[in-house]
Formats: sequence, C-alpha cells, structure tokens
Amino acid sequence: MQGNGGKILIVAILAAAGFGAYKYFTKNVGSKTDDELFIIISNGGMTATAAQAELVMRAGSGKTPATAFRSRLKDDNKDVRVAACKGIRACKDKASAPALIETLADDAFEVRTAACEAFENVRVKEAVAPLIQLLDDPKEGVRVAASSALRSITKQSYSNKESDKWKNWWTDNGKNFVVQE
Repeated sequence: MQGNGGKILIVAILAAAGFGAYKYFTKNVGSKTDDELFIIISNGGMTATAAQAELVMRAGSGKTPATAFRSRLKDDNKDVRVAACKGIRACKDKASAPALIETLADDAFEVRTAACEAFENVRVKEAVAPLIQLLDDPKEGVRVAASSALRSITKQSYSNKESDKWKNWWTDNGKNFVVQE
C-alpha cells in the first residue's frame, strides 16, 4: 500500500509541474491578437505551440474567421502555414477548399500533411483526386494523412498502401460521386 501512495504522490507532483509549465508557456497568449499569435508561431519556440493551440481553439469556437487562416496558407514560414491548415480544419470551412488544395503541393511535407488532415473535416469532392496523387508522396506521414482524408471524404476503407485501389475506385466512381454528410 505504501508503494501506491508514493506513486500517487509522484503523479500529483508531475501533474502540478505539467500544469505549471502549461501556465508558464500560455501566459498572456489568450490576450494576444490573431496577428500577434501568428508572429509568435513564426518565431518558433515552446510558446509557439501554445499560440498555435490558442488559434485552433479560436477557430473551433468561431472567434477567428476562416479567412484569417486562409490568408496565411502562403506565408513564408512553414509553421504558420501548418497553423493555418489546423485552423481551417477546426473551422470546417469548405470555402477554404481551393486554397487548401493548392497547399497540398507545398514544398514542406509538414504543410502537406496538415493540409491533408484539414480535409478530414473539410470534406469536398474536389480534394479527392489531389489526395489520391499524394498517396505516392515520398513522405509516409503525408501518405497516411492523405488516405485518412480520403476515407473521411469517400467513406471507402482503402489504406495509404493501396493507391491503385484508390485510383481504380475514383476512375469508376468519381464522375457521379457525392460527398455524404
């Protein structure tokens, strides 16, 4: 029993330390403007993660409009582009689909991955063909994210290792395919 008490104490100490670190890195992040948060993200560091989380929370609650994220998809900083994709994902903004489709060709694999992940929530037919093309991406993370988005949009169950099956399915069904809500 004494061993369990020690474990509980250790867990409590770790939780308190984790909460303290969270408060330290999120200090004043909630009071920043959207533009200031994007600047924090572009500067990097541990506070950038808190800024990104704050922007995603604002996107999901509607406090930051999708247009703010859409305008950042071409930012020079890849971390800002990733944050923009995550914000659009949280907004579930279908009007951002054309800009997200362009982002699927980004030079940075992290951005391509985030754009694919956004299409899990921004479910549009126009994304299917470009996502199928990404099943041949050199980065496995991009391929996995593309297949996950494809499964979300199409309700098909092929994996990232079955690009031929995806291509055949799209050839057979693409013309008449309708995204089911």
